[in-house]
Amino acid sequence: MKKIILGITITLLISTCTSKKNIFLVKFYEGEFDEIGVPSGYLNSEGDTIIPIGKYYYCYTDTISDFGMVIEKKLEKY
Repeated sequence: MKKIILGITITLLISTCTSKKNIFLVKFYEGEFDEIGVPSGYLNSEGDTIIPIGKYYYCYTDTISDFGMVIEKKLEKY
């Protein structure tokens, strides 16, 4: 009986530790089309501004979940 309870407890602990929250950023931009030079920024999944519009010269992806690329405004570096 103790082994069963211990097994259930360990299984529940592992499942709660490995659950990943669905966190991502969604791109928004000014203008009709998303092109290089058009001011853009990112919102999180709750609608809060994480990267303000115009901070970077260009943001490449429309959704960032693990990794994203941007070009800095003045240095033009990735």
